[in-house]
Amino acid sequence: MTTGPVPAVWQRLSEWLHTHAPSTAQRLNPPAGEHLLQAYEAELGYALPSDLRDFWLQVDGMDLDGGWPPGYLIPPLYPPFSVAKSRNYRRMRLQVAGEHADDGELAAMSADPAGTTDSMPLWLPEWIPPAGEADGMFVDCRGGAMHGCVMEYFKYDGADGPVWPSVAAMLTDIADRLDRIDVTAVDTSPSADPRQGNWEFPWG
Repeated sequence: MTTGPVPAVWQRLSEWLHTHAPSTAQRLNPPAGEHLLQAYEAELGYALPSDLRDFWLQVDGMDLDGGWPPGYLIPPLYPPFSVAKSRNYRRMRLQVAGEHADDGELAAMSADPAGTTDSMPLWLPEWIPPAGEADGMFVDCRGGAMHGCVMEYFKYDGADGPVWPSVAAMLTDIADRLDRIDVTAVDTSPSADPRQGNWEFPWG
């Protein structure tokens, strides 16, 4: 898999969705404003990874206010977060982590290199969530060779992965998987018609 620049990869994804899964495409938000990204970076205390930044500059996640979205765009079963949703989710996870661990435990985990897993279901300040629900994905911004990798988080079991080496690699993988779908074999009966909001991506 050759990882492409985020704007070009997102163009591939967006075109596929608008053609084959319009019910999903219509729930995508417009691009995030630069002011939102700068405010998030001020809260983080460090810069967003460039490919995550570029992703939000293409699309500010998915509208989740109208209920669960049609299809799970981020494998295996997560919708992409808006900047605001990512900030709120991160704050919640950090608050929970602070209630269940002391500063020494969190500092020790933060000092580990990016991509390191731990069975403790704690959230670190160096983790930025781009997608999820109760569980979800996070971009690991700790130091090391895997800085910026995308990992999976389970609220009861902790971190797992890395799943992708970067956000750009994640998006490229999704675009490649979509291109391999035989859309002529997709069930288009009324109960499964993607235009009626019931599209299922074959991520299993």
